[in-house]
Amino acid sequence: MNYKDTSYESSFAEVSVVNDRWKSSDYKNLIELWEEEISLEEIASTLEKSLLSTIKKIAWKTGAKISEVTKRFENKEYLSQIIQVYVSDYPQLVDIEVDQNQRERLIEQYNFQKKQRLETFYHITFSTEEIKTTNQLSGLEVLIAKLFLKDDDINKLAGNVIRKKLVMLSALSELFDRLEYEIFFTVFPNDGGLKKTYSEVSDLIEVPEYKVAEITRSCINKLLHWIDLLGNDNEAYKDWTIIPKETLLEMNFKNRVFTLPNVDISYEKIPKMLIPLSEFGFPESSVKQLFSAGFFCLGDLKKTDYQELRLVHGIKSNLATDIINIYEAHKYEF
Repeated sequence: MNYKDTSYESSFAEVSVVNDRWKSSDYKNLIELWEEEISLEEIASTLEKSLLSTIKKIAWKTGAKISEVTKRFENKEYLSQIIQVYVSDYPQLVDIEVDQNQRERLIEQYNFQKKQRLETFYHITFSTEEIKTTNQLSGLEVLIAKLFLKDDDINKLAGNVIRKKLVMLSALSELFDRLEYEIFFTVFPNDGGLKKTYSEVSDLIEVPEYKVAEITRSCINKLLHWIDLLGNDNEAYKDWTIIPKETLLEMNFKNRVFTLPNVDISYEKIPKMLIPLSEFGFPESSVKQLFSAGFFCLGDLKKTDYQELRLVHGIKSNLATDIINIYEAHKYEF
């Protein structure tokens, strides 16, 4: 069995969580401040709430039209955020001309990008789930070919080139929790064996077959997103990976007997963009909805906004607000 050598479940010791919950006293103060006709930035700062959340509550509690709200902003850069909230949640309060054609084009673009991501995921998961292979690649070779190599034939690559990719895979797999690690590297044996079927793994580790399939696919999806964010270059891994001497020595081997190399990581230096959204204390149902929509980690939020979360993915207003606030709080750390 492939147990992960770590003393805790989460790979991320601490992540800052945005606390943007409103109490009845907050609503009372909000209305009083709104009536004083001060700027929205000052209202949000006084109440210690995010700007996005403040815009939503103003629309909900006061029924203010979008034209009223835009006048109360000192920084016009926030206009896009205001429009997104009103178009998504309060269309009846939109009293200015909004380019609906642009909105439709954006939604069409978002749907196209989502479809592309899903097609890539299904292609990789289905192809890695094939029981028979004509060239008897090991499970690790199957993974490297599908995750890192697009046009290159893995059989034509030198052994040391493949080992560099295995170091990247090993580093990323350290971000899995214990159960993910055990299941994933039983399906794709870290000792270099042939890929196992979900049924075989279920019998080996006494985990239901559906759970083995679910976790394996989730791991593949996470790897796809992390690799997409970091790129396919070893340089992106250097600052946070620690490669022992024996692994460095093995990387120069040119033979084609591959095992998962031993790699340590510095948790303090892991790029913030890789932090899974599940680390922010959301209910499991919310995490599943985000994962289904293609959002696994902080870096994925670079490709979205409030309007897409609400209109394209059907994510509830409070969750969408939390997601955007989390991204805004961390985006300068990427």
